Amino acid sequence: MAKGILSLHYSRKQINNVTYLLTNWQKVQKAKSYTEHAGKRYFSTGKRSNKEATEVKGTPYNKLTIGVPKEVWKNEKRVSITPAVAHTLTKKGFTVNIEEDAGILSKFRNKDYEHAGAKIVDNQNVFATDIILKVRQPLDPEVIKFRENSTLISFLYPGLNKDLVNNLAERKISAFAMDCIPRISRAQVFDALSSMANISGYRAVVEAANHFPRFLSGQITAAGKVPPAKVLVIGGGVAGLAAIGQAKSMGAIVRAFDTRAAVKEQVESLGAEFLTVSIQEEGGTAGGYSKEMSKEFIDAEHALFAKQCKDVDIIISTALIPGRKAPILVLKEHIESMKPGSVVVDLAAEAGGNIETTKPGEIYTYKDVVHVGLTDFPSMLPTQSSTLYANNISKFLLSMGEKDHFNVNLEDEVIRGSIILDKGKLMWPPPPPQTQPTPAAAPKQELEAVKAVPKEISPFKADLNKSLALTTGIGSILGLGMVSPKPEFTAMLSVLGLSGIVGYHTVWGVTPALHSPLMSVTNAISGITAVGGLLLMNGGYYPTNSVEIGVTGGIAATLGQLSPTNEVLAQMAACLVAGGGIGTVIAKRIQISDLPQLVAAFHSGSLVAYGKLQGLLKSNALLLPGRHALNSGLLLANIAAGGYLFYDPTMAGGLGALGTTAALSSVMGLTLTAAIGGALIGSSGAILSYIMCKAMNRSLANVILGGYGTSSTGTGKPMEITGTHTEINIDSAVEAIKNARNIIIVPGYGLCVAKAQYPIAEMVSKLKAAGKHVRFAIHPVAGRMPGQLNVLLAEAGVPYDDVLEMDEINDEFPETDLVLVIGANDTVNSAALEDPNSPIAGMPVLNVWNAEHVIVMKRSLGVGYAAVDNPVFYKPNTSMLLGDAKKTCDQLLAKVTAE
Repeated sequence: MAKGILSLHYSRKQINNVTYLLTNWQKVQKAKSYTEHAGKRYFSTGKRSNKEATEVKGTPYNKLTIGVPKEVWKNEKRVSITPAVAHTLTKKGFTVNIEEDAGILSKFRNKDYEHAGAKIVDNQNVFATDIILKVRQPLDPEVIKFRENSTLISFLYPGLNKDLVNNLAERKISAFAMDCIPRISRAQVFDALSSMANISGYRAVVEAANHFPRFLSGQITAAGKVPPAKVLVIGGGVAGLAAIGQAKSMGAIVRAFDTRAAVKEQVESLGAEFLTVSIQEEGGTAGGYSKEMSKEFIDAEHALFAKQCKDVDIIISTALIPGRKAPILVLKEHIESMKPGSVVVDLAAEAGGNIETTKPGEIYTYKDVVHVGLTDFPSMLPTQSSTLYANNISKFLLSMGEKDHFNVNLEDEVIRGSIILDKGKLMWPPPPPQTQPTPAAAPKQELEAVKAVPKEISPFKADLNKSLALTTGIGSILGLGMVSPKPEFTAMLSVLGLSGIVGYHTVWGVTPALHSPLMSVTNAISGITAVGGLLLMNGGYYPTNSVEIGVTGGIAATLGQLSPTNEVLAQMAACLVAGGGIGTVIAKRIQISDLPQLVAAFHSGSLVAYGKLQGLLKSNALLLPGRHALNSGLLLANIAAGGYLFYDPTMAGGLGALGTTAALSSVMGLTLTAAIGGALIGSSGAILSYIMCKAMNRSLANVILGGYGTSSTGTGKPMEITGTHTEINIDSAVEAIKNARNIIIVPGYGLCVAKAQYPIAEMVSKLKAAGKHVRFAIHPVAGRMPGQLNVLLAEAGVPYDDVLEMDEINDEFPETDLVLVIGANDTVNSAALEDPNSPIAGMPVLNVWNAEHVIVMKRSLGVGYAAVDNPVFYKPNTSMLLGDAKKTCDQLLAKVTAE
């Protein structure tokens, strides 16, 4: 039974195997049939003619062997190709031989190359290949291992290694120098010098930071402010630009110098300051490299570096001249003048060095200045540098020839520029390239704004609007004429209206910064009317006309009608004397900083406004219940009282003559004022009120009727300010000013009170002489009155062009290194934009917090006139310099002058 079951199982297995074979045989037959059919179709369409086939020059890749020896130079850790590139070359058909452990120091294992299709061989077999790919130039023991008529691609530096070139020529080697590849757009992918220089520049900054005893970046902590390091980069090539970018990203203040004008824009685009000398001489060659400069230019460089060495903390030099010894730019005495703990990194050490005290290949300290003269910066990052170099050299190799054939075409400018030997024949130096260095960018021309084409209005509608406006105006004038009591009233009203129109058009074109001097001028005009009246008398010590009769008669008539007692006359005289005395004292003691409260007291008669501006009363808003109804009731009561006084017949008694005389005098004065000074004063006041309300994001009705907050203030609770503030001292502030290049000063009312405009103006002139860009930013309501700070700064000698309004400068704070806020608070309060429930929400403010660093100079952290806390004081980029503004500004001036 068991045997039968086993036979049945075996039979089924045979059947399955037969079925499997039949199925696969059918598939094979179908595939074969398809192949034969396809072949017939192919050949039936016609054969390719040998005449049509283009002849490909060179040797096929599959007949060439590439050798990659292990680098034997001291401290060299790079390898010429990586496993990824080896895989690319083997796919192209090359046979790739890698010397055992050639990539071990670059963290590439032998098995990684084997997995990529390469072969691991010994040193002898790796040199017995057609093409040798190396990083460093071969040493003499390596040259004798080369097979004759083979090809070498590596760094060679033929100008410095003439003996090496001769030895290679004896073996009829075709040699290509990676360091001689021309700098043209097509060859950028082959540019190994730039790849290695990029790594060197990056590593130089890292190495300098390792030896520097402080942070490179500046920091603001509760313990104080740490100033950023100052880095000078000499040479703006690839290595220099890489060093600039890395140092800038680490927070250092970076300055750079290069002899080529084309480099300036690149340096400044990275945020560094480009230094120049007084002598104009172009240092670029036709190939984009640097050339040797004249003695006069080098002397000017030495003078520049002598000054910079006293100020900077780190120097990174990268200046090289192809085929020549590196120029000495930093002298021994320059190094001796540097601060203790400074670091110098000489990337040109292998070519002799740019620093006189450099020792190539060594790190040592001279006069407490650390010297880094290493020559193997790319090898410090072997994996990265090998990867980049392998990409460069492999793409250069594959660019020789076409259609998977290796061929040296001397008509190719890249090959012609990089070939040193062609089968032993010297081909270097090549003809100079024709490309010119990129010129410095021309200043951008401002494009004229294209004005929007206004929408055309139909002639009928235009005439209709004019007719309606004219009809309304004439009708209003006729209406006033109908209700006027006398023709004189109509004439005076016409004068008042015309003068108002003249004043409006005169004042509206005045810059808000000039409203304070405008008010002074108009006030002076009002006084001149009185002076003009005196001049009309045309008299000497004793007037020739008997005008005194009218004045004396008016006084006598008034006193006669009143019939005051002697006691009342004494009171009147006492009041006149007291008032005159008080006015005299106030006139002598009033300061320009007290102009706002003076205007409030004399023009508006508001004692509350005067008290708040003078600081006698709190500036907090007073919100009375039913305040709008209260204001409306008082207004109606005043109107009713005036009407009752005007129409009450009992008031037309013996004082009628006095009232008539007073009215006539008043009308005469109003006529004069309206015609001359009132036109300007009234218009200036109205426009001034509009500007201030707009600057506070409030309406005029909101201000007059006792509103609280702005038109954007929400109904919720204002944002709570948390955190701690950072304080600095005078020395730290001066250091910040020295380190800054672009400075904006924001003055406020505190500067007015302290009279600090004079030391600030002098300090600004010194900073501008040192090459810094310094300007003033003025808020429309800064100083509590438009134009007040402009007048103070102009009085101190600050040029008008350096004082900018808020709308002109607000967008420039993000590009500003340092902002000095002197005595300002509400006008720089970020709560206006950050807190929708703030009482000043929506109020336009100066966005000082967008700058890199803000120093606020105030007496304390107290609130400003709006009684609103300022979050800017607690931001991480803000430092508080507390103290009296005048003393602080004097100390800043003294320190800046001493520096």
